Amino acid sequence: MSLKKIVIIFVAFFSLPSSFSQTNIYLDENLGLIDKATYNKKCDSFLFNCQTIKNDSMTGYLVFENYKFGKLNTKDYQQVLGVLKRDSEILELDDKTLIITYRDNLLNHLHYRQMHPNHQITKDNYHIKAKEYISDQKKCIEKATSNNRVRLYFYRSFAGYFYDTETFNWKQISQLLNKLFFYNNQDSMLILKPNGHYFYFTEINQKFILELLDTNDWTPYIEALENAKTKNTKTPKGLLKNLRINSLNSSKKNNKYKCYFYGNI
Repeated sequence: MSLKKIVIIFVAFFSLPSSFSQTNIYLDENLGLIDKATYNKKCDSFLFNCQTIKNDSMTGYLVFENYKFGKLNTKDYQQVLGVLKRDSEILELDDKTLIITYRDNLLNHLHYRQMHPNHQITKDNYHIKAKEYISDQKKCIEKATSNNRVRLYFYRSFAGYFYDTETFNWKQISQLLNKLFFYNNQDSMLILKPNGHYFYFTEINQKFILELLDTNDWTPYIEALENAKTKNTKTPKGLLKNLRINSLNSSKKNNKYKCYFYGNI
């Protein structure tokens, strides 16, 4: 959960008259106030995920986007590219498709258990999973390099995470990148093309991403996603049919590389 978003909700809530102090607050993906019915409809769609925060006097219901297309103008793209070069210490990013992984928190085993008390993962299993993730990413980096793509890894908060600097380096995200792409502070990923087009996503079917990466013109996909948002579609259809991992379209073949999963350890 984004601390920034929680603060915004609390500020909005406590600025209301005291007579409304027990009123539930429902916010859409743009931090706009919505009613409960609209909130429930969004939560029932593959396009969004919903979370709840509580304290002694309020309950906030939040909507987060799972997928988003966008376009940077030339000036903004060059600024972003400069920041990425500086922070990643990789200068050869021009004319490359960039695959960015974002983790809100990189946690060691102790902090992971504290943040996820219901996850009964042992220290040994934690390190096994961390090593598996590193091994997967090594394959992903090699595959990306052969396709004129570059993979970058960023985090917001670090707490003794186990990782291998010889394979890749996690870098702390800049304020600019956080503001432009990862303002919800959800673990997620981003594809950024040299023409400024980008695609933000959380959990996804690798088959869809591979299809998207091999497509020069994203316009049909952009229109399909906007149409789905307008209609608040429950399940992905048409060009978006392979978008989500679920029991109908998930397979080991489509997801044998965890190249488009941000990781959970």
